[in-house]
Amino acid sequence: MAETETNDIKGRSYAAAFVMDLFGITRQQLYYWRKNLLKSRGKGTGKQTTYSFLDLVAIKTILNLKEEGVSTNMITRVIKKSRDLFPDMENLLANTPIIPAGGRLIVIYRGKAYEGTTGQGVFISLLEVEKEVEESIREKLRASA
Repeated sequence: MAETETNDIKGRSYAAAFVMDLFGITRQQLYYWRKNLLKSRGKGTGKQTTYSFLDLVAIKTILNLKEEGVSTNMITRVIKKSRDLFPDMENLLANTPIIPAGGRLIVIYRGKAYEGTTGQGVFISLLEVEKEVEESIREKLRASA
């Protein structure tokens, strides 16, 4: 894959309809996640809302956590607690390892592990998530061309 193709994918904005189709999610899920879980919360309003590549990585992270049995409520609590504890943290779901561990979520921040809901001090490879999102976008773009 050419570097310019990767940069193009990471630098683009994606329409809500594309994101819903890419991940097989509903408008309601996307709206809730945008309002409560995504750092950038999308750009625009209504049908004109667009999402960055990092937003898509965050959405894929949410889906991965849900596949592991983590509830949306738990993810929301961890996001809110992390924003309180680490106000300088950039886009938790796209840039920070979050590990489901025995009914808890562990957040790795600046080399230290924290229990997500309490802040007291397992690894998801963000590079792999980014690769999965890039490949999904590529396949979707090819199919629609």
